[in-house]
Amino acid sequence: MTFILELADRYPEEAKEGFAKTGRMIPDDQIRQVFNYYIMGGAHNIVSSGDALSQGGDMAIFDQRNQNVKYQYNAAGDINLDRVQNRAEFISELEKLKGEISRAAAAGAIDAEIVTDAEYQITKAIQQSQRAEPDKAAILDHIKEAKSLVEGVNSATGLLTALVKAVELVRQLF
Repeated sequence: MTFILELADRYPEEAKEGFAKTGRMIPDDQIRQVFNYYIMGGAHNIVSSGDALSQGGDMAIFDQRNQNVKYQYNAAGDINLDRVQNRAEFISELEKLKGEISRAAAAGAIDAEIVTDAEYQITKAIQQSQRAEPDKAAILDHIKEAKSLVEGVNSATGLLTALVKAVELVRQLF
């Protein structure tokens, strides 16, 4: 995208009318220069022999101006459902997940009403998991309900993935 925008900045008349429609050619060296900078990151020496391909130079440069990240799921990396081995670890990770939902709300990534309902469902799953004789179906229902609440929220895909993993763990641990 930046590649096209840069060409449009350099050749506004051609861009306004559509690059192909003007009949005027943008010099190849200009296209190559913009391509090398924005796509290749300045790396333009590619060597290939047989099955091997090697490229020298710098990595591509990504323009991150005007980006505004309000919330990043599990930015601290302290939630790890993949390492859960028992019920106690599962409950601990659910507590962390509930806290993460609160952080997403504080960042404005999820509507407060959805957060309240999702936190409630996770709290109920935690309470059921702590019982001497936990009801597996009830735990699954609560986690699935929390999952369905955050499914439509674009900025909550990480939370959704964690809830899917939590459903798998309930099936394994209970």
